[in-house]
Amino acid sequence: MPPHVPLNTGDRLYKYELQARLGGGGFGDVWLAHDHSISRDVAVKVLATNVTIDERLQEARIGNHLDHQNLVKMHYADVVQHNGVDIVIIAMDYHANGSIMNGVNAGNFMPIPDVIRFMVDILRGLEYLHELNLYHSDIKPQNILVGTSNQGVLTDYGISCHSPVGCSAPHRGFYKLHAAPEVLQNGHVSVQTDIYQVGITAFRLLNGLGMVRDKFNSLGQTDYYQLVQQGKVVQSGDYLPFIPRNLKSVVNKAVHVDPANRYQSAVEMRRALERLGYPGYWTCDPSGGFVGHNANYEFRFEEQPKGAKLFDFTAFKKNKATGRETRVGEYSTKNVHRKQSDEAKRNFMQWVVTG
Repeated sequence: MPPHVPLNTGDRLYKYELQARLGGGGFGDVWLAHDHSISRDVAVKVLATNVTIDERLQEARIGNHLDHQNLVKMHYADVVQHNGVDIVIIAMDYHANGSIMNGVNAGNFMPIPDVIRFMVDILRGLEYLHELNLYHSDIKPQNILVGTSNQGVLTDYGISCHSPVGCSAPHRGFYKLHAAPEVLQNGHVSVQTDIYQVGITAFRLLNGLGMVRDKFNSLGQTDYYQLVQQGKVVQSGDYLPFIPRNLKSVVNKAVHVDPANRYQSAVEMRRALERLGYPGYWTCDPSGGFVGHNANYEFRFEEQPKGAKLFDFTAFKKNKATGRETRVGEYSTKNVHRKQSDEAKRNFMQWVVTG
């Protein structure tokens, strides 16, 4: 029996008419569907058929008990036959804005203020889950939706775990790119496993969604897992030049190889992020060029090779009110080697962010 049920736009499953595929993964496909019984559009997850019906219903049982603005609520589940196959359909709120991955720029990263805000939202949702002794276990950018109030909403409880007494629990599967060291070492998840996954998620959103995946693809699974167990997935040279030191410290603590050295609760990590505040940020224009912003100015820079391995680095700021652009002499330099040019760029970009 195939793990995924072949489905097409316009198919009718019980009371649901499928309108558009929203996404999916190893555990099933998510569709926008119209519920004809209540004349309402909902998101439905059609679960893969390679596990028992009871296992497939576990996600709905977890999601149905949740009531938090940063967690997707699952309303009900149905077991129906489609082309002779018993399938499980889980109906949940439809978030038309999609996942936060839609908000990355041409450089494949997200501005610092947005990352902090979304991570704070997700940590609030995790606080609620952890109070119920539930571990999400599958935190990644594609599982964070954007709600109607532009808040981050965590979804997908397909491999979430419950621990009756709040200690670690055996995992029910894991996303390879976000596998925590303890999952590979002893097969258990805990509060700190969710913290690790928030840290990896934040790192990817801040520096480029493809960076961790590129490491996995270049190293292969075995060597990548070795990197995970050495605590070297995130290294100092991986950060974009404008990421401030105190924000790096938060991410690095979250992804520490030893769970005892990570944040010990979602609220602790949330408060660490909430203490951070920056007047500026960097993003990318459609061509992939860096553009900085604060309340009053737009920033850019030029790097020009001058021959003999020398470079000019010139920083600019443009007044948003008048449109007048001027050179930022303090951070501009001429006829310097690449290392000095890179240092000037880093200092300028950091200055824009931290003020």
